[in-house]
Amino acid sequence: SNGNIEIKIFNMAGELVESIPGNSGNTIFWDGKDRFGNVARFGLYPYVYLVDGVVKQGQLLHIRPQR
Repeated sequence: SNGNIEIKIFNMAGELVESIPGNSGNTIFWDGKDRFGNVARFGLYPYVYLVDGVVKQGQLLHIRPQR
């Protein structure tokens, strides 16, 4: 299905870090920045994944890339 999706990423305090819209036919990429363009701290981030009104939850780990 190519329905509308949205991923909302939160910090551990429950504050919205970033909201990423898209459609389910594509891969969604988070650049590791918050909604103000600042690089987010490395760590664990809860997320909510909305697909055509269906809510799924999970956690992602934002890590420092290797150089």
